[in-house]
Amino acid sequence: RLRQVIDNLPQLVFAKDKSGKFLLANEAVANAYGTTVNELEGSNDEMFADSKEEVEKFRRDDLNVIESGESKVFPEENLTTASGEKRILETMKIPYQPVNSDSKAVLGVSHDITEKKERAKRLEEKNRRLDEFNSIVSHDLRNPLNVAKGFLDIARDSKSEKDFQKVENSLKRMENIID
Repeated sequence: RLRQVIDNLPQLVFAKDKSGKFLLANEAVANAYGTTVNELEGSNDEMFADSKEEVEKFRRDDLNVIESGESKVFPEENLTTASGEKRILETMKIPYQPVNSDSKAVLGVSHDITEKKERAKRLEEKNRRLDEFNSIVSHDLRNPLNVAKGFLDIARDSKSEKDFQKVENSLKRMENIID
């Protein structure tokens, strides 16, 4: 039953020994590597991974947890799936002692955060464009406002209808910019 539960989780669940051999892998891990759980368990990442750099990073992170004896969250691990798709994973790795064994291992659970990262990137881009727009609009409004203030001061002193008309024109220009 536990195996069935683990295999049905959408997260990638795995356990690896110090040499990097999979002691346990669920269906999500096997699907990512384009293989089966049976083929994956007992094998290393190198046999299925697309990128040597990814494998080396996984190994460093795994060994870091095994040797430190401390659980760690790795906020961004990159995985290239068997189909060539680039995914970003947030992975929690904890030290693990397999039953009836003196060797140390690591137990990991990876959550795919690719869509979350893409949404954040799109939001940052929208915010950047909004800031740029805000800067342009505030600059465009500042000029007629300064003109209107200047002519208002002159109009107060001279009480000239012509100067009040210039203030009114500057304010209309601002209104057009806003519209």
